[in-house]
Amino acid sequence: EPRITYSEHVAPLIDRHCVSCHREGSSAPFPLETFAQAAKRSGDLAAVTNSRFMPPRSVDATFGRRFAHEWTLADSEIELFSAWAKQGAVEGDATARPPLPPIHDGWQFGEPDVVLEMPEPFDVPATGPDIYRCFVIPTDFAEDRWVTAAEYRPTSPQAVHHLITYLNR
Repeated sequence: EPRITYSEHVAPLIDRHCVSCHREGSSAPFPLETFAQAAKRSGDLAAVTNSRFMPPRSVDATFGRRFAHEWTLADSEIELFSAWAKQGAVEGDATARPPLPPIHDGWQFGEPDVVLEMPEPFDVPATGPDIYRCFVIPTDFAEDRWVTAAEYRPTSPQAVHHLITYLNR
């Protein structure tokens, strides 16, 4: 079995599929920006990717087409996480690790055509169970529109972990 290392095999996957959320100050509950952070969670990474719990996939796979910016892993990529954890989560040659991708503080998909805002803020308590809450945000569009992308920018990203969106005419 080939030796799987963080620097050569796992870091590029984390950078491509995880670090946009799993970084300091973002919505994920812990960062995955360094070897130490990822190695500490190697077993968890193998488990959540193998079960396809992560990366989050809200697109119905039976729909019959692919979408831009899908966060899906190929079976071979999932196997890399598993093999890395089984082999002891080795770092490998640290100089082979590609640099972290740049984190965009602005709009991820470019300047939006429309920005919708909640009519009033919703406070999330610092502790307690997850809150599942539905918000209706009116658009007041005069005509039908195509939605090709959506991006959410909560005031406190650390308090928001997942969002599910429904559009209603």
